[in-house]
Amino acid sequence: MTGSAQNDLQRFLFDFVESPEDLRILAWFRHFDERTFATEAQVVKATGVQDLIVVEVLERLVVKGVLEREGNSPVAFRYAPPNRELSAELDVVLERCSASLMDILRIMSANSIERVRLAALRTLADTLRVRGPRRR
Repeated sequence: MTGSAQNDLQRFLFDFVESPEDLRILAWFRHFDERTFATEAQVVKATGVQDLIVVEVLERLVVKGVLEREGNSPVAFRYAPPNRELSAELDVVLERCSASLMDILRIMSANSIERVRLAALRTLADTLRVRGPRRR
């Protein structure tokens, strides 16, 4: 895999996938009929992911613009990426998973560390902004 392709893969995972469960659910929706909505219970049954985690992942994927939510009771979701490029990128990720799941897990682990680092930097910046610079 070229450096550019590796960077694209890492960026996609950073932007859309926070956990192996995210990837499993996203993969299921990618291969599910895009015109059909699925309930949380259907996603739990199909993916084997615990229901509380499914709820979190579905909400996260809606916020990220990959899934669309419909209805109130029961709430249903469908794969609705904003463009074809996202689906193509997801297909590359899923192919890479088939070839080397460990590579994907390493990238996801590094991304998790980066998210924590960025959150700490934001917190520090916010703290400094509120307190202002030190005066001597």
